[in-house]
Amino acid sequence: MRTEKEMLELILGVADTDERIRAVYMNGSRVNPNVEKGKYQDYDIVFVVTETASFLADKSWIDVFGEISIVQEPSSNDLGWGIEHDFSKSYAWLILFKDGTRIDLHIETETAVSSGMWGRYFEKYLPHELYTMYAKTYSNGEYNNLWSAIDTACDMFRIIAPAVGDHFGYIYHKHEDENTTDYMNKLKSGML
Repeated sequence: MRTEKEMLELILGVADTDERIRAVYMNGSRVNPNVEKGKYQDYDIVFVVTETASFLADKSWIDVFGEISIVQEPSSNDLGWGIEHDFSKSYAWLILFKDGTRIDLHIETETAVSSGMWGRYFEKYLPHELYTMYAKTYSNGEYNNLWSAIDTACDMFRIIAPAVGDHFGYIYHKHEDENTTDYMNKLKSGML
């Protein structure tokens, strides 16, 4: 397994010599001072690129990082589940090298924004009021708290959905919201 110094020099070297790469940053456990360093840590690397097409047309460019044991492409895998991706914005490779080093490598254009795994960057990107609501959608599992979390999620949806619908050219059907809310209130009160 290569040392962290070797890997960072390699990653920065690739970013420095490839004109398509405008910036590079690392996220994940390696940059978290509260996480103890360990041999199972991977390198979560993001290359901010001018475009993605050339990286996808010839994927052998990742060979520069070492001899590959296995590579997974979760962005492509999602297609099998009917999840569409705009590959012109971002793409990801999860790579295990023969020496045991692992890289989760992402390319994204400057307009792409990552919400992070499990939405950990929501606080950074959401207005304070929406993030506060989002945080309240997590429950401790108690019955009343579950309903409170569901109510908050519905309130948040009600705030966001009309703007998202306008942006993408969809109509927000307020009556469906009202009917669904009525149904859930009946469930909650025991009327159903």
